[in-house]
Amino acid sequence: MNRILICLGIFAIACSSLHAQVEVLSNNPVGLHWKKIETENFRIIFPSSYEAGAQKMANTLEAIHAPEAKSLNALPKKIDIVLQNQNSISNGFVTIGPRHSEFFTSAPQNYTFLGTNDWMNLLAAHEYRHVVQYASSNTGITKFFKIAFGQYTQAALTNLATPNWFWEGDATLTETVFTKSGRGRIPDFNRTFRANLLEGKNYKYDKQYLGSYKDFVPNDYVLGYHFVSHVRRKADNNTIWADITGRAFSRAILPFAFSNSLKMYTGKNVKENYNEMLNELKELWSNQIEQLELTAFETINKRKNKVYTDYSNPMPLENGVILCLKSGVGSIQKFVTIHSDGKEEVIHTPGIMNNAGAFSLSGNSLVWNEFRYNPRYDNQSYSVIESLSLTTKENQQLTKKTRFHSASLSPDGKSILTVEAKEDGEYEIVVVNASSGEIVKRFGNEPNTIYNLPSWSDNGEAFVYTKINDQGKSVVIRNYETGIESVLIP
Repeated sequence: MNRILICLGIFAIACSSLHAQVEVLSNNPVGLHWKKIETENFRIIFPSSYEAGAQKMANTLEAIHAPEAKSLNALPKKIDIVLQNQNSISNGFVTIGPRHSEFFTSAPQNYTFLGTNDWMNLLAAHEYRHVVQYASSNTGITKFFKIAFGQYTQAALTNLATPNWFWEGDATLTETVFTKSGRGRIPDFNRTFRANLLEGKNYKYDKQYLGSYKDFVPNDYVLGYHFVSHVRRKADNNTIWADITGRAFSRAILPFAFSNSLKMYTGKNVKENYNEMLNELKELWSNQIEQLELTAFETINKRKNKVYTDYSNPMPLENGVILCLKSGVGSIQKFVTIHSDGKEEVIHTPGIMNNAGAFSLSGNSLVWNEFRYNPRYDNQSYSVIESLSLTTKENQQLTKKTRFHSASLSPDGKSILTVEAKEDGEYEIVVVNASSGEIVKRFGNEPNTIYNLPSWSDNGEAFVYTKINDQGKSVVIRNYETGIESVLIP
């Protein structure tokens, strides 16, 4: 038995060390000047250019410190929070080897992700819940291995004890409860799961959890959100997951620790709870769709793909041809045209897209955003504007080392509206020359306001966008010449 425990410990250290190196070795430009804010429960570490945002984050984290921890009965010890403002990617993570969290400050343009939330508030609510989860795992055999073999072993055993959908689903539920929006309230978040169930695709738990190379199944965030919510709702006990995971963490090396804990506290194992959740959601969503009066539609591309394929953002061209972005389980993103007879033609294969949920077409020109990475500094990345001529198929990178998110081409094809994310956490709508990539105009910004997806009016004399601030999200129209804005939807 002792030999088995020792081997498990060495194996856990080796595996988690390989995983942790990816995060620990990420670096920043050497010229950054770093500062810190010490509070009772957090040490906020940030570049000096982000000081105002760091002060706000310190207050936010202290405000949610105890409330977010309550349902898991675990109050975390003081932790380092690193704010990364050199990255154009919208993300964050928590690791316990070494124990800290990193927030990437650049807000996403994707409205189906952000909802009506301020980006940093959403990030704090979600990522801090992971800190709480790790604190709750410091018990039983997991705590013993952490003391004996270090932090990496705790990370390995926590993932052995509980499935990844619990970690992300519980954090997504928390972000939904503690913010005004959250992905649990956004219809697009449930779209695939709902469509699968209503089409009779009641995938078994193993397929739903492990994924598929043929069908499109929702990710861990979607599965986990509904599973965690279902168990809490049925138990009518806000701390039910503290009981379930606490027992699993304390017995992490035992087979089926998580499923057995579910059985003890709910009377059903993991697959039985999953099937009960599916039945509940299918009944709910079936009742909703029966009350809808569906409008008529015509299917453009009738070809059947062997594996899941997605066609997004369709735009009409001449002679009934449709331009769209094609992607799926078996193919990377491609711009394709679909003809009236259903025939497809690949127009262009882009790089890694900064997909804001839209690209822009005017005349025979197409523009979108792509990521670019610094080969030396992992934490420095850019978002540039790319263009494509549908006539000549010529592709051009219009901007370099920019942090431009979204791109909307003017009706005359000469200008591009975009949003610039600045290092200080502020955002500004700018106009870029569609030929040279040079900035030709800037519009004044409101402090602490995120601008999303600016789009030209038909005559090019104004543009519409959404903005998010402490009051929520508004849809706004702005005159191009005067800069005067009017709220369309408060």
